[in-house]
Amino acid sequence: MNIGEQAATHSESSGSSRPFLFFFMLWSVIIALAVFSVGALKPPAPLPASAPESEFSAARAFAHVARIAHIPHPLGSAADAEAREYLLAQLSQLGIQASIFSGLGIDPTAHLVVAGKTNNVVGRLPGTSGGPAILLMAHYDSVYRASGAGDDAGGVAAILEILRAIHTGPPLQRDVIVLFTDGEEAGLLGAEAFAHSHPWLKDIGLVMNFEGRGDRGPSLLFETGMNNAPLIEAVARVAPHPIGSSLFYELYKILPNDTDFTVFRPAGIPGLNFAFGEGLESYHSPLDTPQNLSLSSLQHHGSYGLSLTRHFGQLDLTSLRNAHGDDVFFDWFGSRMITYSQSWVLPGQVLVTVLWALLLMLDFRSLGFSKRRFLLALAACIAMLTLTAVTAALGWWLLTVILANHRILSDSPANLLLLNGLIFLSACVCTLALSFLRKRLGNQHLLLGALTLVWILSWAFTLYLPSGSYLLFWPLLLALLGNIVVLARRTSPGTEWSSGLPALVAAVLLFAPVVYLVYVFLTLQMIAVVTSAILLALLLLLSTQALGLSAGAHRGWESGTFAAIAVALLVTGAALSRYTPEHPRPDSIVYSLNADDNTAVWITYDQEADEFTGQFIGATFPQPHPVPNYLAGLARPMVSGTAPVIALAPPLLENLEHTKDGNIHRLKFKVRSQRNAEVLLLRFPEEIQPVSVKIAGRDVPIHKGGRFGVTLYAMGEQGVELEIAVTAPSTVSFWLMDRSYSLPLNKEPRLANLMGIDGSDESYVCRKYTL
Repeated sequence: MNIGEQAATHSESSGSSRPFLFFFMLWSVIIALAVFSVGALKPPAPLPASAPESEFSAARAFAHVARIAHIPHPLGSAADAEAREYLLAQLSQLGIQASIFSGLGIDPTAHLVVAGKTNNVVGRLPGTSGGPAILLMAHYDSVYRASGAGDDAGGVAAILEILRAIHTGPPLQRDVIVLFTDGEEAGLLGAEAFAHSHPWLKDIGLVMNFEGRGDRGPSLLFETGMNNAPLIEAVARVAPHPIGSSLFYELYKILPNDTDFTVFRPAGIPGLNFAFGEGLESYHSPLDTPQNLSLSSLQHHGSYGLSLTRHFGQLDLTSLRNAHGDDVFFDWFGSRMITYSQSWVLPGQVLVTVLWALLLMLDFRSLGFSKRRFLLALAACIAMLTLTAVTAALGWWLLTVILANHRILSDSPANLLLLNGLIFLSACVCTLALSFLRKRLGNQHLLLGALTLVWILSWAFTLYLPSGSYLLFWPLLLALLGNIVVLARRTSPGTEWSSGLPALVAAVLLFAPVVYLVYVFLTLQMIAVVTSAILLALLLLLSTQALGLSAGAHRGWESGTFAAIAVALLVTGAALSRYTPEHPRPDSIVYSLNADDNTAVWITYDQEADEFTGQFIGATFPQPHPVPNYLAGLARPMVSGTAPVIALAPPLLENLEHTKDGNIHRLKFKVRSQRNAEVLLLRFPEEIQPVSVKIAGRDVPIHKGGRFGVTLYAMGEQGVELEIAVTAPSTVSFWLMDRSYSLPLNKEPRLANLMGIDGSDESYVCRKYTL
């Protein structure tokens, strides 16, 4: 009998009260550590307007937010121009000579060609010496459905307050360039226009971008450039409340999301990208108002920007482009950032492998150890991990069925309860599985199988996600050391669990923030639920040594308690999951007129009617069906209903020149919206593929394959000239459509518990051309 099995026998003989007390105390500590680690992810308290002039004050910055974001101000709108004039005036008051840089911006990430006329606000605060400058960047436009307080008036206001605070102190050695971009929401258009043709691009030595994807929460360092080591080390040392993770940076590189920071990657300019993301319901929605914006989040933006600008403003930024390598970084006990070189990851994993081999050797030499049982334990741990993930996924699916008509899509209190309920459900399954396996395989066999599985996964992180390797490396290292100590010193039965506590604590403090941040940024979706379940299972596997006494003798207390908690949380969360003015139900309705046959329809992206959309389509929605004549040829099934024909002038194609060379058609023409709609769209059939595109004289990169199209923003009444070459068998046909940000008819307004999504409340006018 090995030590773990002796401990279980010893604990069973000590009576039932001690195991339950041990279980209660240990799990209370685990939950308390998880709550603490998540609660520490909070922004600093906002400073009032009376704060010293040299400090950043969220209250002072908020005055700018209230002014910029009092109404929606999308690209090309009158409100967009009003915000631009305000920014010019504010920079002038700070003694910064600012100007408007106008240019055509191209979306560098879109499969379709997306372009727009942008007007960036650009200024420069001179330093005392030459050399590369610091660029502070945020976008001042919003989507048309939102006032844009968090996205991104908060970033703009933070920069204005940073510049004011810097202006009160001694001058910096480096210049500070400020760039307030236009058209970010349309596809990073303003930033691309600046990077494409502004002469100051060559002067930039460091970019700091400030974004918002909600209206509260900590501002996270979620993206950096290559060779980020000196930047990360400065953030950890200089910023007063640094919060970030290189794991999220690795994952962000895989995801399709982009910010203005994306545009500067090809230039190899070092940079830091910050964003807050709690309160996702406000993202691109009418909830994104100054009243809902957290001043603490605004303060967090400013604490980064001011401290880092002052720090780097006195340094030679030329060296930042050198090959310093990347850092691994993560938070420990809140905003205490741990950093070390990514070059240490592979040697560290080799060290862990040596310790794992040593543990394997010690286990093989111990009495009663069976290689067959070890291999069975490894297979069983893999099965347990899979079972836990599948259980959580099925639980989530069942919730989506039960709450189909009133499931809130945000980081709401109801969803937080539901997520925790699914986590406790996973804990119930895990502890049942571990108890079953421990009785049949023995504690030490199970522990070695568990650590071997985590060791394999840690190698996968090392090879494929090295910046996220810390998540498993540190708990695994501590677990291996603890178990080696137990085997080498022959710790007395019943006390060896204490050697596993360091691994348990490390795992909780590292895993819990990841679970919470994944939930915040992805909400209660399948990926967040499964990620939470997998990390919980890995926590229990890593903590097999520390949890051995509890799990070996609780006689059902653990699993039963977790099941009861899961039921309570899930029932409560489901009861609270309903639409309210704080968590309104999203809906959609658009109007489309076909100018060729003078017919019109209402279209919705929803699956069922509510009090607002029912006015247009009816209380009972028909089956979805394609309506290509009203969506520029898009054949996707949609819910639609007949609409009255309203006299809306169609978009025009003018000054057409059409030449043909074999199967290549070259078109040169001008397009414009007679009703000054905000967006113009050209869409070609799938069989027609692009050869070249030129917009307003600028060559545009194209992507072949799929359906080719061009989307044009803010072209005004004068329109824009296009030169397009395409391959087509004989004739060329395409749709021309314009889109305006309003409905042509007034109906009863939405109730307080309803809100239109981004893309709703628009009017389209389509016509088809065949050449």
